[in-house]
Amino acid sequence: MRKDFSYSQGLHKKHLKIQKGAQKTRGKSIKAERKITVNYLYQRAVRSFELFPTFTLSLVIFGLVYFIVSKMNKQIAFCLIGLLYFNHLTPQDFRKFAVVVGCADYQRSDMDLRYPDDDAYRFYAYLKSCEGGGIPDENIAVLIDEAATKNNIINTMNSIYSKASADDMLIFFFTGHGAEGAFCPTDISSDYSSLLLHDEVKAIFKKYPARYKICMADACFSGSIYQGTQTSYPPSSHSSETSVVIIMSSALNETSQENPKMRQGAFAYYLIKGLKGSADRNEDNIITLEELFPYVKANVMNFTNDKQTPFIEGNASRYMPIGVLK
Repeated sequence: MRKDFSYSQGLHKKHLKIQKGAQKTRGKSIKAERKITVNYLYQRAVRSFELFPTFTLSLVIFGLVYFIVSKMNKQIAFCLIGLLYFNHLTPQDFRKFAVVVGCADYQRSDMDLRYPDDDAYRFYAYLKSCEGGGIPDENIAVLIDEAATKNNIINTMNSIYSKASADDMLIFFFTGHGAEGAFCPTDISSDYSSLLLHDEVKAIFKKYPARYKICMADACFSGSIYQGTQTSYPPSSHSSETSVVIIMSSALNETSQENPKMRQGAFAYYLIKGLKGSADRNEDNIITLEELFPYVKANVMNFTNDKQTPFIEGNASRYMPIGVLK
């Protein structure tokens, strides 16, 4: 009897020890989960502020006031703020102002291309659609072939972008030939000043207060076509200061691939497909820079068997919203 009691007592102690161990493990697990939750909410808050600063700031102030009044648990308060934020996201948080250029029929017949005009019209159609923001006619222009001269491109950019306010987005889409650090308008000549330099595009962007500025170009380096010499408009030494992002279809020594079946360039095809939702990796209905570019680059390289490598330059936030899906 005594032996049985001692044995039972031993089992009880072991059971208590196991319970204590389980409680400690559970406590550590809860702490780890809380840490993960807080880190996640912090990352989302940073991203939210990058995307929609005014709305997010107002929401944070509301959350803090509510927290002080109700003396809630901090995590619950942050969760509520997050839920409120994502329930109020709408495609109207910024307006888009766009200039779309397609150069297929050059004044020099040896420079003619097949599909830039089709690519430009497709991108224009995307921007006019609900998916692309439904840009009204007065905020967008499309310049094709004879209309895509250097002076006309510059004048149109200034005319359209001057309407933008501080929270808006400026878009410049170009498809055609390119040179090192420049685009080739349809009236290009042997004079270096006839090129539309990347720095000139950046300079136009910088004149206007819009928060988001992006240039997307399906323009390969055409060194064998352009034989001019640099006599004016040297690259600006201040180009690194701009927040403009330029996404190019291929590296300097590569040729952008066209697909006869699609009647479209590979870069333009995957760019538009990504913007329509395929690049929305986290399925939050917002296409950000960090989602769009990797999607386009991976698919273009795969489609062309690594013969075409899109690249990006600029210093904008990776959370920069390129599109908001409805």
